[in-house]
Amino acid sequence: MAQQQEQPSKVEGWAYPFALKTTQTASAPEDYLKALAVAEDGFYPIGTNGLWHGGIHFGAQTAATFDQDGGVKCIADGEVVAFRLDSELQELDYPGGIKAGYSKGFTLVRHRLVLPVAPAQPSGSNAQPQNPTPPAEDVLTFFSLYMHTLPLDGYSSNTQGNASRKALPAYYGSTVTFTVGASANDPQLKATGEPDSTTKGLRVRASHSAHADVVAWLPPGTKITVGQKHGKWGRIASFVTGAAQPYKQGSSLHAGAANGWVYTGEMVEESKPSAVDQIYILPKPSKVSAGETIAWIGEYQRLVEARAHNTLPPKIGERPLLHVEVFTGDDLNAFIARSRQRAQQLDAKSRTLLLISKGAKLVQPAPAGTSIPAGTNIKVASDSPANGPWCKVVKVNATGHPLSGQPPLWIARSDSQDNGERAAWSQFPLQVQSAGGEAAAWSRVVSTGTAPACAEAANKNWYQVSIADANDEQVTGWVCDHGHPLVELKTPWDWPGFEVATLDASVSVMFERALYVADSGSPDEIARFEDSFDTARSDEVIKRLEDAIDGQEQKDGKITARELQKALGKPWLADRIDHLIVRYESEWGGEMAKWDALDSHMHEGLPVWQAEKTRIDALRFWRTIQGVTNWQSTAKVWHFHPLGLVGNFLQGGCSCSEDMTKEELKRIATLAPSSRIDAYIDSVNETFKQYKFSSCMARVHFLAQILHESGELGTTLETGGPKSYDPWRGRGLIQLTNEANYHRYQDYSGVDVTSSLIAMRKLESAPHAMLSAAWYFCIVSSLLHAGDDDDFIWITRTINGGLNHYDARLVYVNRAIAVLGLQRCAKRNHNGIYLFRESKAYHEKRASFAWGLWSDPGLHKIGKQKNAADAKEGYRRYLELDSQGGHPLDAHGHPVDRGWYGIGAQTRVFDYVNQRLEQLNSQGN
Repeated sequence: MAQQQEQPSKVEGWAYPFALKTTQTASAPEDYLKALAVAEDGFYPIGTNGLWHGGIHFGAQTAATFDQDGGVKCIADGEVVAFRLDSELQELDYPGGIKAGYSKGFTLVRHRLVLPVAPAQPSGSNAQPQNPTPPAEDVLTFFSLYMHTLPLDGYSSNTQGNASRKALPAYYGSTVTFTVGASANDPQLKATGEPDSTTKGLRVRASHSAHADVVAWLPPGTKITVGQKHGKWGRIASFVTGAAQPYKQGSSLHAGAANGWVYTGEMVEESKPSAVDQIYILPKPSKVSAGETIAWIGEYQRLVEARAHNTLPPKIGERPLLHVEVFTGDDLNAFIARSRQRAQQLDAKSRTLLLISKGAKLVQPAPAGTSIPAGTNIKVASDSPANGPWCKVVKVNATGHPLSGQPPLWIARSDSQDNGERAAWSQFPLQVQSAGGEAAAWSRVVSTGTAPACAEAANKNWYQVSIADANDEQVTGWVCDHGHPLVELKTPWDWPGFEVATLDASVSVMFERALYVADSGSPDEIARFEDSFDTARSDEVIKRLEDAIDGQEQKDGKITARELQKALGKPWLADRIDHLIVRYESEWGGEMAKWDALDSHMHEGLPVWQAEKTRIDALRFWRTIQGVTNWQSTAKVWHFHPLGLVGNFLQGGCSCSEDMTKEELKRIATLAPSSRIDAYIDSVNETFKQYKFSSCMARVHFLAQILHESGELGTTLETGGPKSYDPWRGRGLIQLTNEANYHRYQDYSGVDVTSSLIAMRKLESAPHAMLSAAWYFCIVSSLLHAGDDDDFIWITRTINGGLNHYDARLVYVNRAIAVLGLQRCAKRNHNGIYLFRESKAYHEKRASFAWGLWSDPGLHKIGKQKNAADAKEGYRRYLELDSQGGHPLDAHGHPVDRGWYGIGAQTRVFDYVNQRLEQLNSQGN
């Protein structure tokens, strides 16, 4: 089947296949590799059997370190192009009637990695306009493969002790049906108009509202499909079983009954995929985002598990396993070379990876050279870094003013609140010229977003790192991102630390090499196998692995999977493994002859091996999907370590797809009791998914606003005496007020929040207190994009109308950035502050006036620090925009801009602004 030609979206987001089970706020790439070291087998690029292995495995062992209950996540934005979904577990027949179960299902995703556009030339040059379609050489098409996926019958069963519901991914093209089941609670009316309580079904309404007219009734067991959807309301498209009945017994069936609306939230939802037990190429690829659940862990039983259950039918859960693999075609080398050239043109802010080359030496803090006497008053200097173990201070008098002639000093940040004698430094405790000690024996790549950091000055940062010396002993110290020998900042597009190599050894040579390393065979066989060992050892891949992980005192070339496993726990060695890109023929393609060549080595194990070969053959799919656009005709491709690729491009240790933990929410909402955190944590994560908070900064800004508005999740009901709009008073975390808004939310969500006081009170607790707040943030206020763009000023102005409690909201933003380790994701956050000129508010008159008003030191607008320079900037920007707009007038010839923010109903904003500017200037501000 030829696949429909369509330009896929480029990769903008990245995610690890599974989140780590950790309370750390930001996990580094090496943390994921270390967690993978507990796997039983399936290491990259050599498996436990000594043969080539192009991917990595997740299973029962890794469930202790990775959160695998929610399914495997797609590693990058892309599109599903092909899949195979088994209806049930496959069975492999071993000799003696022993059966092993396994999943031969897979999902294949195509990704499009596009080089960043080179910065435009300065105006007035001969720069050409940017072409929205990148040249072919700026694009790398690669694929991610998720192999041994859960069969269809695993979606309906509670397996592996996991009680969570496994939802079929949408790309399976399932036909969804809804059945009237036990949750339906609507009685049909008797002919007299009284409810018939003997049978409960579901009402059909004229529109998607709990207030719409009832046009029919569905009895229990009725199964339908729906077409148009509105929240959890669905319009009947067809009847699979059963039919609509009159709502009132004995009446005629309403004309709109066949296509009325039903509330699907009270029905049983089922899915039937479009293709089962076959390799299916999607006619139109299905877009998928990084972090989206792409599959669920399936099964792969070996002989040992098969013997354990002997002749009993194998079942899911005896050996869960999923294989994840990433590969691309022969244009890789040219793309990396072009990428490294492009990286030299990119903005310095994109350099977020530290390349610590072999031979680099670290810096240790210098001993304190002076001290501050006990009782001396100090305060933190205005140019002191905001984080790190040291801060810059100045000595002050009793009124807090700096003492003249006293130079600033550096002290331990932990001593800044003490009043006793404190050790101090006259200069920053770390100096590049002090680098010494043991040199790095291997290169390392460190993400600046996850390493402990300290700023010495603007654009000069220090990072605490670990390297290893020639004896493989860990050395910890500091490196500077400027002027440190053999240390330099790189962008992901530099591909720092990555090496490419081709493995030429055949399957037979690799197997004989493994037998030689294991000393498995007769003396004559071992002698013969030595030739294969020598052949493989001369291969560039084996050479690089030997250099990376073989013991310094050995260097005997006897690299095993267990050595690879052990190396994953050492960051300087794991770097060499996950940054190695290898060209080799995929195990999912090629001829069976390469596997037949191993027959002569199996001896008495040949019958078992013959069975294994039937499974190998069943798992191959390469030639069957040639209709996929950009698919490689040959199975000899370049393989990436999946975690190495993700770790290079997923910056700052941030994974926007990961759920927020209780510990993280508690560290942001510091005053909220644990019971409140427990009550809301699930709805926080459900809200992020349902309203598509796909960036970490959008999540931060949403949380900051609701935490302030609700007093850290404590206030969900508008207080005070009777209101003119009762009973529709404010409810929820960003309070939903007035009858019209209640109905708008009900229509959008499909949840009854209007029919009674009990229904309204759903908004006062999780999940709807949270979900309604997200509805206001995302749908009513359209703030998702502003959140992605880190535009705090615009978000606050939109939520509040003005800038009330601006500083309090900012505290939550900065705290969330710190807790979640998002410093590199905060595009507009400058050491805790946001600049008015960088905000969308700068381009709106009312927002500009608000910025001036709330910053004005001569006024009393609440909640924002006063600053005359900010006030004048806002006022002047208002005048500029007003002038550009021609000083607009209303139909009566009066200025449109009057009475804003309580300045007086008839007061002209233009006049008020000029008056305030005159007063500020006259006061010397």
